[in-house]
Amino acid sequence: MDNQEKKKFWNKPRKESLINSIIIFPFVLGVGIVIIPFLKVWKMEGFKLFKYFDFLWLFIKTNPVFIILLCVILTTIFWTIAFTVILIKKELEKVYIKEVDSTEYGAAKWIVNELKNKGKIDNFNELYPSHSLINSEQPGWATRFIKNKNELVFNIRDNTHAVCLGATNSGKSQKIVMPSAIYNANLTSEKQPCMVFTDPKGELYQNLSKPLQEKGYEVLTLNLRDAKLSSSWNPLAIAFKYYYDSVTLHEQIKRVNFNNLEELKEKLKGIKCYDHEESFCYDCLNSLEEKGQVAIFEKMWFRKVSKAELLCETMKRELKSFAIEEINDLVLTIWPLKGSDNDHFSTMAGSIAKCLMLGMLEILDKDPNELTLEMFNLPTIGILVADRQKMKQWHNSLSLKSMARIVGSNALKTGDKELGSILSTLDRGLQIYQDIGIQTIVCKNDINLFTFTDKPKALFLIVPDEKTNRHILASLFVSQLYKANVLVANSQSNKRLPRDIQFYLDEFGNMPMIPNFQGFVTVARSRGMFFLLILQDFLQLDQKYGKENGGIIRSNCNLNIYIQTNDTQTAEMYSKMLGDQTVEVVSYTTSRDPKTKKIIKNPPQTRLEGMPLIKPGDLMKLRNPYGIIFSSKENPGLVYMESAWKFAKEFNLGKERKEKEINTVDFLNDYFFNLFSYVPGKNNIDVDILVKHETEREISQSKEKIELPNITSLLAKAPSERTPEEREIVEKYRNIQTKINKEENKNLINKSKQDLK
Repeated sequence: MDNQEKKKFWNKPRKESLINSIIIFPFVLGVGIVIIPFLKVWKMEGFKLFKYFDFLWLFIKTNPVFIILLCVILTTIFWTIAFTVILIKKELEKVYIKEVDSTEYGAAKWIVNELKNKGKIDNFNELYPSHSLINSEQPGWATRFIKNKNELVFNIRDNTHAVCLGATNSGKSQKIVMPSAIYNANLTSEKQPCMVFTDPKGELYQNLSKPLQEKGYEVLTLNLRDAKLSSSWNPLAIAFKYYYDSVTLHEQIKRVNFNNLEELKEKLKGIKCYDHEESFCYDCLNSLEEKGQVAIFEKMWFRKVSKAELLCETMKRELKSFAIEEINDLVLTIWPLKGSDNDHFSTMAGSIAKCLMLGMLEILDKDPNELTLEMFNLPTIGILVADRQKMKQWHNSLSLKSMARIVGSNALKTGDKELGSILSTLDRGLQIYQDIGIQTIVCKNDINLFTFTDKPKALFLIVPDEKTNRHILASLFVSQLYKANVLVANSQSNKRLPRDIQFYLDEFGNMPMIPNFQGFVTVARSRGMFFLLILQDFLQLDQKYGKENGGIIRSNCNLNIYIQTNDTQTAEMYSKMLGDQTVEVVSYTTSRDPKTKKIIKNPPQTRLEGMPLIKPGDLMKLRNPYGIIFSSKENPGLVYMESAWKFAKEFNLGKERKEKEINTVDFLNDYFFNLFSYVPGKNNIDVDILVKHETEREISQSKEKIELPNITSLLAKAPSERTPEEREIVEKYRNIQTKINKEENKNLINKSKQDLK
């Protein structure tokens, strides 16, 4: 195909000439009708010059044929001259733009341009290998798919992050998300990646859950639109796990006694030594006495038990720091810092929330069985902060070494007015967790983030786009799943997950900021986690993460898929990213000879110059269903992109078939934890007296009144040492204590609601 592109005939100058001609024509015609008939009008009887227009009007009425012929002649002459000038100008003034091999002003070229039928699709297939659903090999992103000879063919780019740019209703899900998911689901079981979808409209779940389920995927939903049909996930579960593991870690130390080395070798069979990481390490074995004790910890054995205990203590501190880090990230997501005057109140509000969370976790230091995961939840925090007075009393009762006390000191010791503003900020962040539907989701935990890649899973985060306050849960989940699986990957010998995770983050620009996401995309690829960020424009990214971090995120997304944008800045940025091409410009111009006044042709002028491969305006008007695919350090392709809905039957699109399970909770009775009841000395005597009196009252109704023994001493007795009567009293005591504690919880919740009003 000829590389020359003639400048369009109706370019801007010629359009302007035509418009000017149209404007001038009525004036020329009018002047002609006024002046030319003068040769006949002045001969009329009684003609007077100052009454010319009266005589002209009389002439027009009496000679209509003459006037019509005059108009036709004038029109023909005028437009013949006008178009002759334009045609001569076109003939004499031409501009040819020719593609050349030079890279002097830019090396950008289309590897294929299906919109203009240029280039070869084979070049595109080399960069983005084509696979059918039968011969799919590696997980990746489907940059486009088409039907070729009755077979669906997908062009795949693997092992990278991607950004897909498309305005509302441009077909991002149909052209990229659904085809990618279908392709990856058709891989062999061991290569099928786990998938996480943010699904604002529920469209992806409605279409993809069925084909994914039939390909062996476990389909999960976090349905923030209809909580009763949702799986459960506690955002505090990871922090709880880290802290709980820290206080129970010492239980994993196994002390092994031995009487001779042969006996020890048998007991340590298959276990590596800690110092050299070798099985049957002769250096370590030969250094032992004939009798003694060694320790087994973390699947390794230690010559000295004290070294195992030291490692255990070090790991306990690390686990606690992980728990605190999780809480810090969660707090920063709920109360983000936006560089405004309100950041102070957000920081202080976050400090109080961290104080309460750490205070609950520190109960585990004394008794790991005292606090369960179900009781450690955000709705509980939301209720506790409603009672300012009790919160202060509880905080003051904490040990000076308590991390909870240290974290909360600055905020809780401010003046009443400032504290009121802080608590208002705190309440705004926690209000969502007083929603009964959200409580249904966050009080239990069905999803183990650390075993997420054990088998193929697809999780749909159905987030109602009309309830933006719920979007924060999507950000929290993505953040926690990423961090949990970084630890899983680091525990592997190759530092990579046994199964990839793909994040399809639709409407990423509308999700609340994920703390340190720029760090996520930097690390995730080497761990086997890949992000597809779906945006309407880059302005969303810069507003959410700032220009610097937004730039880091963009630069780590090597694969770019452009469908459409309505933002001029984004179009300009993409035009620059696609680069400039070097072209040869040949110009044919004309000039007027100063002597003869004739128009003459000038010699052609040739020059090289750079021009955008595609201009910003053309990007914004890119015709549907075409898209532009390009990767870092590679030239782009402009290709035709099919939509998944056209192949609903081939893809087997639809909703999974399964029995609906109703998810519900009784938060007040089963999941609320009254942290303030653990303040030393707080109401303990009053509650004991109340329980004792109530127990005595119930017993007296069925038996002769007896002297009730001291409750504390009775509870201290071993169950086997209690008499039947004492066992009956203890049982009643437990039941009444539970009842009274529930009443206390109800009162606290009611007070919380009143304070909120």
